[in-house]
Amino acid sequence: MYKAACMDIEKDLVAARWGKSETGQKRKYERITRQGRTQLAVERERRQVVDDTLRGIWMKASTA
Repeated sequence: MYKAACMDIEKDLVAARWGKSETGQKRKYERITRQGRTQLAVERERRQVVDDTLRGIWMKASTA
């Protein structure tokens, strides 16, 4: 998971900054960028197409 998060930061999908937590410890804060939100929407659509396709196949197979 950490490697994937680092890759998203490198692709400017996630912005990160170092700060201090409420207890004073060093902490990394991350947020999704505008480009990240766009990419997330694309990925959701792509996965929805796959889901719809598989559901269609399964429904046809279960009624046959």
